[in-house]
Amino acid sequence: MGAYASRDFYELAFAEADGLSSAYPGGQITPLPQVEIWERIAFFLDLPSLCSLAQVNRFFNTLRWPYVDASALRKGMNGLVLEYLLRRKPKTLMVPWVSFADLPACPVLQGATPLQVLDVSCSRLSSTSLKQLRRLLMVSRCRLVTLRMRNCAIRDEGLPQLLALLKENPAIRALNLEGNAIQHLGAFHTVAPALPALRHLNLSNNPLLHEAAETLATFLATNPPLETLDLECCRLDDAAVTAICRALARNTRLRSLDLAENDFTEEGMRAICTMLKGSKSLQTLRLSHNAMSSNSLMLLGIALKANASLASLELQECQITNVAVQPLADILACNSALRSLCLKFNCLGNAGAQCLGTKLRSNTSLQQLDLRFCDLSCQGTEAICEGLAGHPALRVLRLDNNRIGSEGLAALARLVKSCRSLARLELAYNNVSDWDAGLLALALRQNPAVRELSLEGSQGELTPVGVRALLEANSVHHSLKSLNVSRNRVSPDDIPAATSYDVHCFHRKLAPIRMKRRWLFFRRPVVAEGDVLFA
Repeated sequence: MGAYASRDFYELAFAEADGLSSAYPGGQITPLPQVEIWERIAFFLDLPSLCSLAQVNRFFNTLRWPYVDASALRKGMNGLVLEYLLRRKPKTLMVPWVSFADLPACPVLQGATPLQVLDVSCSRLSSTSLKQLRRLLMVSRCRLVTLRMRNCAIRDEGLPQLLALLKENPAIRALNLEGNAIQHLGAFHTVAPALPALRHLNLSNNPLLHEAAETLATFLATNPPLETLDLECCRLDDAAVTAICRALARNTRLRSLDLAENDFTEEGMRAICTMLKGSKSLQTLRLSHNAMSSNSLMLLGIALKANASLASLELQECQITNVAVQPLADILACNSALRSLCLKFNCLGNAGAQCLGTKLRSNTSLQQLDLRFCDLSCQGTEAICEGLAGHPALRVLRLDNNRIGSEGLAALARLVKSCRSLARLELAYNNVSDWDAGLLALALRQNPAVRELSLEGSQGELTPVGVRALLEANSVHHSLKSLNVSRNRVSPDDIPAATSYDVHCFHRKLAPIRMKRRWLFFRRPVVAEGDVLFA
């Protein structure tokens, strides 16, 4: 930033911006024209070159609110700006891409800062930067409740400063360290007594070693109030998962556990199931992107039969086949607590769908079923629809990217008629034709519960004829609030002007065009040169 990065200019520019004409402690201030002041501030903050004076003015006006989001600034935002924002005494401060190189050694802040939420994500936080941030928070005398440091390149060398920062902020309830380069957690277990209020911990996308898992297990054993734990993509093996699950077995408040995309096998799954059997508080379990064998799914089925608290289970891309799905199908028949089941990206096929459909006939509690990319054809779709016919609780059904066909669409139309609780139906990329849209339109006339319908990407099969049939059917109850017909041969000109809900019909590279209450809203499109709208 050249000469403009000096502290003298920092004080000068912001003193003038605040309307202060008094003398600066370091010397006399020569008043500058308001336009020139804002131009210097814009250069100092490294704002986009197209940013006008009115936009900069509007940005600084928002700083008087209790919530400050400076994410519009470019990368490498000056650390002096962070000090200035703290002077504004916000309660929530989001300042990604912060550079602490110019942060003063002794920040000058008057009085305590009511800051509770601090987000410095995507900033490069070395050991020195963490030390400077720690000093700034100490001077501000804030009482942090939420601290987010996602993708900050924090390494093991900076852990001592990070742990010291945590010990100095005992009121923290949510800590997000996702996407860093932490391998050894060091003395992380020593901060447990200093964080009695911690409820949410996110360590996802950190390459934790086995020693770090042991340290984390010790931390979890001494911090029973934890409610949410995210360990996605942490390279946890069987021994690490076993140690963590043994520590969580003592936790009576854990509500959400994310172990997606790790390296554990059947032995680790056995530890998870043991913990799941004794848990009375766990409501959400994510095990996606882990290879599940038939024995692993059998253990999971046995554990869920003894569990009465789990409401959401995500098994996306777990290599579940039509043979291995049987234990999960048995869960649907006997477990009344499960509300959401995600089997996305598993090759179930028609045989697996028929197995699920048979057990779904005995289920009355499932509210969300996700079967996207499950290689279903018309026979599998008919089996699922027959199992869900007249279901009293189902609200969301996702069948995107399958091979449903016309017979499957006819079965879905019958399901829409009989399932009066269904509010959202997603059928994107299933080659829905105008005839199929007509069958759905007849079903919508008899079911006022459907609020959202997605028919995106039918590869030219859906034309304005089918869209108009759906819109005419909605004129009976006016219940449909969102209709997605993008990536079809449909343009905004084909939508009646009196449409009272959102109709999406846009190309993926272009911003959405929405019809809502007779007004047409265009969002700024992000397009490449040569792109043609609705070509």
